[in-house]
Amino acid sequence: MKKGLLLFLLFTLPVAAQEGLAAPRNILFRSVHTLKREDPKDKIDVRIALPVTIRGKQKIHRVRFVPEPSQLIQEEGRVYGEWVWDRPEPIKIHVEVLAELYPHALADPPVRPEPLPAKQREAYLLAGKGQPVGHPKIQALAAKAEGAAQSEELLLSLIDVVKEQLSYEGYIDEDQGALGALKSGKGDCTDYSDLLVSLCRQRGLPARSRLCLLLETEDTPLHSVIEVYLPQRGWVTVDPLFAARNPGKSKQLPSPYLYLSTTRDDPTMHGYFSDKAYWIYSENKATDFNTELKLMERRADGETRSRVFSY
Repeated sequence: MKKGLLLFLLFTLPVAAQEGLAAPRNILFRSVHTLKREDPKDKIDVRIALPVTIRGKQKIHRVRFVPEPSQLIQEEGRVYGEWVWDRPEPIKIHVEVLAELYPHALADPPVRPEPLPAKQREAYLLAGKGQPVGHPKIQALAAKAEGAAQSEELLLSLIDVVKEQLSYEGYIDEDQGALGALKSGKGDCTDYSDLLVSLCRQRGLPARSRLCLLLETEDTPLHSVIEVYLPQRGWVTVDPLFAARNPGKSKQLPSPYLYLSTTRDDPTMHGYFSDKAYWIYSENKATDFNTELKLMERRADGETRSRVFSY
């Protein structure tokens, strides 16, 4: 993931009932966000993207944080916490989220789709940051895919096109975008997602990037996947990097995700697409912004598992 911002809150948007869904995994996320400053008198604005309930994917039961945010920001279904820090104490924000995460890969039984409003459909077919549409290279690659319009077969074929173009060599600090990744021939999860979003939109499939946290990983839990709208299934999640590294598993997902932002170029985050960000009201620079994340899961057999990440 590229550099940016993160948080968690007790906030649930209205959604349809979760009836008929597969058994969820019950997860408790605890995170501590620490920001060091060169000058303790500096005033700093910190914003964190908060998870919300998403029909068929996740249900947020509780979000708590210390200290309380200065305000909550709501933008087109996304929610953020904002802290304005103007006192000398060290900046440390504690967040706790209790969530149910539901299986929802293409290989899983579908949930009844909700209609996509025309305005949203149009927006998710346009070019975006790092996700061009109409560029000759994108047009040529998208044309290679087979399958009927708006079909699952077309989506899977586009994933295969991405696999052929990129290789994975670990995290890339540069924000390449789809064209930069094609030029270098390599990419990380954000680059794979950018390219697949571009190809989907080029072929008339509404698509968007999703920032999420992986439940099971040996790497950083921050991850980028994409959602594609299929009339017969609604918004489906695909993980192009996972598909590229695991042949034959394009319809599967590596583990449940906790979803955060849906905007690649997020105006609320000043264009960042990541889990945490800040703005400082002086010429000094903060020295470090670190997050420690602890994931705890109580399984059906009563066993409790935990994992700790720092990034």
